[in-house]
Amino acid sequence: MKEFYVTAGNIDINNMVEEVRYYVSLRPNNVGHGRFFIQYRQGKCSRQPVGINSFGSLPKRIALF
Repeated sequence: MKEFYVTAGNIDINNMVEEVRYYVSLRPNNVGHGRFFIQYRQGKCSRQPVGINSFGSLPKRIALF
């Protein structure tokens, strides 16, 4: 398993915890797998996990934005 950390100086841990709790609250109860990140489209979460290629394309999408 690979790990990495994103830091930008001072990090508000409480805010990060609240963001994670909010994300978890959006997840459906019957996901059926253990992956943390799932698809979120059109204001709803699906049971489809986010794949490695989706994560790999994020830097490009951010740069284009």
